[in-house]
Amino acid sequence: MATLGNIASAEASTPPVGSVDVLIGIAGPVSDEELRSRLGQSLTSLVSELSSVVAGLRVAVAYPGSNGADAANREQAGSSIRFLAYPLSGSGTGALPWLPAVAAYRGIAELAEKTEAKACILLAPDLAAVTQASLSALARPLLENKCVLTMPVYPIGKYEGLLNSSILYPFTRALYGRQIRFPLPVDFGISGKMLSRMAADVASNNRAAAAESIMWPGIEGTMIDCDTVQAHVDAVHVTQGDAVNLTTVISQLAGSLFEGAEKNAAIWQRLRGSQPIPVVGAPFAFTGSEGAVDVKPLIESFLLGSRNLQEVWSLVLPPVALLELKRMARLSPEQFHLPDPLWARIVYDFALAHRLRTLSRTHLLGALTPLYLGWVASYAAEVKSLDASAAEKRIERLAVAFEEAKPYFVSRWRWPDRFNP
Repeated sequence: MATLGNIASAEASTPPVGSVDVLIGIAGPVSDEELRSRLGQSLTSLVSELSSVVAGLRVAVAYPGSNGADAANREQAGSSIRFLAYPLSGSGTGALPWLPAVAAYRGIAELAEKTEAKACILLAPDLAAVTQASLSALARPLLENKCVLTMPVYPIGKYEGLLNSSILYPFTRALYGRQIRFPLPVDFGISGKMLSRMAADVASNNRAAAAESIMWPGIEGTMIDCDTVQAHVDAVHVTQGDAVNLTTVISQLAGSLFEGAEKNAAIWQRLRGSQPIPVVGAPFAFTGSEGAVDVKPLIESFLLGSRNLQEVWSLVLPPVALLELKRMARLSPEQFHLPDPLWARIVYDFALAHRLRTLSRTHLLGALTPLYLGWVASYAAEVKSLDASAAEKRIERLAVAFEEAKPYFVSRWRWPDRFNP
């Protein structure tokens, strides 16, 4: 593993290396051996393919390391591919184990400036997206000047990525008006200038907790109205679910999402509806297992929350929502169902309570967990007999419900004391 702990300063990281067309940045610790073995053939094929777009395509790979690791530069002499190290202190991970740290993005952004990179491809350190097809999908729209931000569309099963499908995607779509299916990717393409701006903005807005910051490329891109394209990427990332409990995951992701809503309130309150974002390439098939989900433990977690968290929920949710939740608690497992409009309003109510600091944010976001599990139970039962395409249409209906409930959120946000149905 490249040494990360004894880096003196960013200024001593990398000598001048000349300009490149594409900078591929590995946003976290990775071994030199694994990096070379995984990237070798893919990069050679990528250069060959994209040379039709940019003649004499020059590619550099940025990864965490010290100056000693820059021997790669000498080894690649005469090649169109360079390996460059950037300094990264600490663990190299962000708020959650599988999320890159903002410091990694900043280190890659510095190299993007030094190399005058036209396009940057940011990859998770698990290298799951290191294939010619995925790298090309993220880079080509940038090199062809179709966009300044390429967001991935990952192949997922109907039971995969449910936190994204139930909260992150519909919430960001409704608020910011762009239908970006994966608003918090660990692989994406971006222009060098925009990456520098984005990494600097995130760090400056949260200097007190820079290591815990989360960078949302889709949201940041929306704030400056940049041209965005989505591209199908054949990568499945393991999220290390056993390493962090669900409440921590929800607290980190929903908390960051709600903080962004507060910061950007003046913008999203003016937006209505959403615009589709172009998708390029053909979708990849999900190859994981699709075993049935046992909804009984999920419903039991919801019922436990209903018994123990009524006092907390009553501080966050209006009376109508509380009545609907009590009605759900009396349903049999076969009848259990959480309607889309109710779920959308619940998420909005928690976002408002987060802004108002109605109670400790830790306790607030912890109280969202059993409600989320109730949604998962309802969704899993509903899509049990559906194929992946039909399940995706089901998520689309949920996203529309968030859009339709947005006026409710705007009203509560502007008049939290007066508008409490």
